[in-house]
Amino acid sequence: MIFEEQGRHEQAAELSPSRNATEDALNDNNVLKFEPRKPKQENKPAASGPKKRLLWLAVAAVIVLAWAYYQFIAPQTL
Repeated sequence: MIFEEQGRHEQAAELSPSRNATEDALNDNNVLKFEPRKPKQENKPAASGPKKRLLWLAVAAVIVLAWAYYQFIAPQTL
């Protein structure tokens, strides 16, 4: 009876995949390698002088219009 169990274990060992096959399955070809992204060079055009001035003029106009609304148009109960 003991010999029969040993025979079964030997047969099972022969049928199971070898360690080399398992090691081959876990080699570096099957592993995802995460690498940091390379920074992209962005070519941002610098805002030209007239464009900057127009932006500041628009911001100032919005502030002046908000002040004028609350000073002259908005109800006094606010």
